[in-house]
Amino acid sequence: MNRRSTLLTVALLLCSAALFAHPALGEPAAELVPQYARTTLANGLTLLLLEQHEVPVVNLDLTFPAGSIADPAGKEGLADVTMSMLRKGTDRYTAEQLAEELDFLGANLNLDAS
Repeated sequence: MNRRSTLLTVALLLCSAALFAHPALGEPAAELVPQYARTTLANGLTLLLLEQHEVPVVNLDLTFPAGSIADPAGKEGLADVTMSMLRKGTDRYTAEQLAEELDFLGANLNLDAS
């Protein structure tokens, strides 16, 4: 299991444990923890899918094997600067247009390069 899929699995398990703890005992109730589907796409991306039709929310987390640990020597902080620039716009969309699109979708974009 590579680092990316390990991080996704740990995050999924932590969220499941927190959401499905037995209300009276505070312990995970195994029968309440839903099963998730694991698929590896043709490009090597691991997809973990946990469906809960009772909750009308979509949560998408993308994790890449990169970030500040991959900053070149002498260019520490490059990943953080790059992540902060993602909100500043692109050739096709200004920062304001991106913000408006996210608002329209009711989306929340969190960026981190740790």
